[in-house]
Amino acid sequence: MIPIFKTERLILREMTEADLPNYEKYFIDYEVIRYLTASVPWPYPAEGVRDYLNQEIIPYLGKERWLWGIFLQKEPNELIGAVELRRIS
Repeated sequence: MIPIFKTERLILREMTEADLPNYEKYFIDYEVIRYLTASVPWPYPAEGVRDYLNQEIIPYLGKERWLWGIFLQKEPNELIGAVELRRIS
């Protein structure tokens, strides 16, 4: 289970299928992609975010990886960012 964190301005919560369109819009922006790891392809493929979450994140959630979507309290369905933690062995 991924805990929910709340501050005065932000909500950090597990991302759901409903968040995919908001998440995907950042991956079509080269100014965002260029600061990520070299393994992120450009241009990002259609359905790439869904595949990434289903293959690389969801199977490991709460075990080796943790991914939170960052949302504003005043707009709780508008994704403004994400943070991922990974277990290092």
